[in-house]
Amino acid sequence: MNDKDWMKKCFTLARKSTGKTGSNPLVGAVIVKNQKEISSGYHRCYGSNHAEVEAILGSKESVKGATLYVTLEPCCHYGKTPPCTKAIIESGIEKVIVSVKDIDPKVSGKGIQTLRDAGIKVVTGVLEEEGKKFYRDYFQSKTLQRPKVILKVAMSLDGKIATRKGESKWITNEKSREDSHRLRAEVDGILVGIGTVLMDDPYLTNRSGLGGAPSPIILDTNLRIPLHAKVLKNEKKPYILTGEKEHPKMKSLIQLGATVLKLPLKDGRVDLKKALEELYSLGFGKILVEGGSTVFGSFVDEKLLDEIIFYIAPILIGGKDSKNGIEGLGFAYLKDTLSVEGLQLDFMEGDIKVTGRVGCLQD
Repeated sequence: MNDKDWMKKCFTLARKSTGKTGSNPLVGAVIVKNQKEISSGYHRCYGSNHAEVEAILGSKESVKGATLYVTLEPCCHYGKTPPCTKAIIESGIEKVIVSVKDIDPKVSGKGIQTLRDAGIKVVTGVLEEEGKKFYRDYFQSKTLQRPKVILKVAMSLDGKIATRKGESKWITNEKSREDSHRLRAEVDGILVGIGTVLMDDPYLTNRSGLGGAPSPIILDTNLRIPLHAKVLKNEKKPYILTGEKEHPKMKSLIQLGATVLKLPLKDGRVDLKKALEELYSLGFGKILVEGGSTVFGSFVDEKLLDEIIFYIAPILIGGKDSKNGIEGLGFAYLKDTLSVEGLQLDFMEGDIKVTGRVGCLQD
């Protein structure tokens, strides 16, 4: 195997922890000695050993004189774990091959230089273009200091998410709903507004059998969530984003395991930008916004979204009193609207799944 082949294996390993690393990047590592793999590792979950350290600790033979392949530049600072560069230097590894340099100011170039200063040969840029695409979401979140935001909407062909009597189960078919749960396996949080909690009383769990267990996130400016809400009974307790400084319900919610985040208001509602920044600081790297229409509209109005996933059923609901998919204020002029790029269409046994990127940073 050549350098590219080993690096491809590193990326395959990195993907294993999709939905489990929070705001940390997916990273895979392979240690090779005498043209033979002696160990491998990946960053399994937020707060656990990084890929390089897992590979070093997992080796059943000495890694002295070996070559380490890794998808992202090794970190050189203390965080939830010690620096990977320290472990690499102390292990006796002779050469490190990196696909992509990190853009984190704490690491960018410093990790590589630390290794070189210790006498370790470092090669960069192996499968670099593939690596940049792989880390696009991580780089964007690191730059913006907020999670990636995905809007997921299930609607009729004419853009309705409920009839005029409020009926919404089920507009899309079972195949679409199964795929929707697969999406939940890839994110750190599922966000809905309090209206969805009061109307549907969802659990907001991942029932796909894949990936991790995302945390429910409730936008609840006035803390209207009932203490008997199903989401409070989940094993993964919710984060409740509120603008209330004090409320008699707060103590009870905390006792039930919820995390209540008191945030500033903007136009009478929780400031979404501040909310996302706070969630990012708590380790959320990717969030799936699932409703309702007012919440969807707020994210569009604030231009705080990065991807859309629309499941469209081949039905027409009609009616001015039926619930539109995206409400909010909307844009007054076409020049201000959000463009959707890289559209992809998939057929879900009759339904249509539309995926696209919104407002992404340029490469």
